[in-house]
Amino acid sequence: MGKKRNLLFSNMKINKLLIIILCITLLSLIAMNILLASASSRAIKDQFRAHFSSINTSIENLVHSNNSFVVNAIEDICNSEQMYEYLQSGKNIEAHESVEESLKRIASLKPGCIETIKVFSSNSLTVSSAENEPLSMFILTQQYKLDSTQVDKAFFSTLYLSPETHEAYYVYVYPIRSAELENFRQYLGTAVVLLNLNRMLDNQTFNDYTQSSYFVVDNTDAVLYSTGTLDANEFYNNCSAAEDTGLSSVSTIYYQRSLYYYASASVSELDWRIYTVIAEKDLASQTNITVIAIILSVFSIILIIIVAIVLLINIYKPIRQMYVDMSAIRLGNPKQRISIISGNELGELATHINTMLDELDASAEQIVSTQQTLYETELAERQSQIKALQSQINPHFLYNTLECIQGIALENNVRDIVNISSSMARIFRYSIASSNLSTLGEELNCVKHYLTIMRIRFNSSVPLNLDVPAEYLELPIMRMTLQPIVENAFTHGLEQQSGEGCIRITAHRENSMLRISIANSGKPIEPQIMEQMNHRFRENADFSADANINGGVALVNINRRLMLSDPINGGICASVTEDGMTCFTLTFCCD
Repeated sequence: MGKKRNLLFSNMKINKLLIIILCITLLSLIAMNILLASASSRAIKDQFRAHFSSINTSIENLVHSNNSFVVNAIEDICNSEQMYEYLQSGKNIEAHESVEESLKRIASLKPGCIETIKVFSSNSLTVSSAENEPLSMFILTQQYKLDSTQVDKAFFSTLYLSPETHEAYYVYVYPIRSAELENFRQYLGTAVVLLNLNRMLDNQTFNDYTQSSYFVVDNTDAVLYSTGTLDANEFYNNCSAAEDTGLSSVSTIYYQRSLYYYASASVSELDWRIYTVIAEKDLASQTNITVIAIILSVFSIILIIIVAIVLLINIYKPIRQMYVDMSAIRLGNPKQRISIISGNELGELATHINTMLDELDASAEQIVSTQQTLYETELAERQSQIKALQSQINPHFLYNTLECIQGIALENNVRDIVNISSSMARIFRYSIASSNLSTLGEELNCVKHYLTIMRIRFNSSVPLNLDVPAEYLELPIMRMTLQPIVENAFTHGLEQQSGEGCIRITAHRENSMLRISIANSGKPIEPQIMEQMNHRFRENADFSADANINGGVALVNINRRLMLSDPINGGICASVTEDGMTCFTLTFCCD
């Protein structure tokens, strides 16, 4: 059956296939409308859940913020020296007034939210931030017996609905204890803060819907605070009768011939629940799912019809023309090309096929040209190998010549020439070795040979001070890295000053890194020039052409070799020693 289906579709005309695709698309649109109808309910519920979560989080954050402020402020004032002085001094008018001013200041920071703050002492003394104490403060004080009973720990009370003001209140109670060593933790009194829930929430705007409401319910199922136009008590009674889901679940209920979504959640710090209610039509008016679905369906049908017409014109006709042109090429016309002028994928396909045909026509010429190029390349490579072999002969010729000069000077007892030619031959032989690596001991020997030549040349005894531990002499380092630095010291340092100088080479190891410092007492480098050199060392930049920096070629080459071997730590750094000598430090990797 699978093979027959494949054969059927492969032989089907494109126009018939497009008609089938159009029918399938129309059926898909019908199914999409059915799915949109069911999805609209989920979308409305999701939108309500998001709004409910936003309100619940906002209220909880608001309550937590105010409660945290009250807790911190009361702890600060109750643990202050002026409070201890007032509670322990008895009827001290100055201490009483000081505490009263502090309580008023705290209450003024949250106007409306904090109704009053009152302190009861163990000596039956009281101080309050309000001149006229609210009735709610008296009732809650009596309810918890705060004026006559010691409180063990701080707590927030349950909500209380005042029949006088029809506003909800709760208190924060904090026991005051002595912090002095002789009376540590002795009970001194109780601080009580009366908070107004209505004024705390009235200044906040949480609703984005016209037919929405939220209300606060305490642990006795009494509605203490509400917003919006709904009768909160009646709505809550209907919810309680119909509710079969837990807290934070989204439920629906018909109220006054309208469908409402509602959900509840507890405030973590206090024993409340927050109910959020929004009318279904209010949610639907802002989601516009139904209108969007209808517009999308009509637009999709029109679009599909237009697309089908465009496909018939722009796909079937170009494919037919491509079939005719390819048949002509197959029948023996190699110069034939596909004549489709289009900017879509078929036009690009025709362009690619024409390009491929042009490349096939040019392949024969390219083969001949490639063979000739390969022959010329092979010939050039052989010539370069011959030149490389010839270049290897020249260093050995120069080395043998120096040995010959040494022998003649020795025969004629000319010691300076003997020493110069001998040292030069050893340096030359050391420098042309095939290996890039050497040892620190061999590199220092090369420096000593160079100094032998310089001492004879300048008729001076420039001392070489070495501070290199014996165990470092066998450490591997790059060949010909120290001698160029010493040569720079002679050329640009020691030659530029009168009198004899000295060269000091020190070495120390830090883990896997070997640092070799070459210092000379010659002409110092200006600080600005030294700063430029270090910057270019770090950037691995070429400053050999900079007229302000001497010895740039050798320094640049050595720095690049060191950074190639270790890009992170390798390189050169210029500095001035404590005794004023110019110093270049080379960092090698010893692993």
